[in-house]
Amino acid sequence: MLKAELLVQFSIIYRGTQLINHFFSIVRWFW
Repeated sequence: MLKAELLVQFSIIYRGTQLINHFFSIVRWFW
């Protein structure tokens, strides 16, 4: 149970960081 919760949190954080990286790459492209 605890492992599953940790995995879900990790996946959410990983997706968030990927979205932030994508956003920064777009911003860099526009600048």
